[in-house]
Amino acid sequence: MGGGLMGLLPFLLPIVLVLFLMRGQNKKQKEMEAGLKVGLRVATRGGAVGKVIKLTERYAEIELAPGVNVTFRRDAIDGIEVDPKDAKAKDSKDSKDSKDSKDSKDSKDSKDSSDDDKSKKASKG
Repeated sequence: MGGGLMGLLPFLLPIVLVLFLMRGQNKKQKEMEAGLKVGLRVATRGGAVGKVIKLTERYAEIELAPGVNVTFRRDAIDGIEVDPKDAKAKDSKDSKDSKDSKDSKDSKDSKDSSDDDKSKKASKG
């Protein structure tokens, strides 16, 4: 009898794993829905991207283009999008920071190599 239960384990384990993963996704979706605010840029599951202009308990009205407003169910919203203007500003700042850190690393490397050259000359002389 104990062998029968052990025989079902390979079939039950994947089912339990899938249910556990689905629970996490549902939780993330609920948190995202709760975080929706008027003025945020969002993307829907269908691929539409726009700005939230009105929220109700079950629906969100999204402006896709000036004068083009569409109502979606809140659960159809897939995620919050980053505004392209903000993304460009952040990217330029990040690239500047990484360039600065690369420049300081390069100057350190060149200093280290010049120190090595000095020690080689000293050992030859």
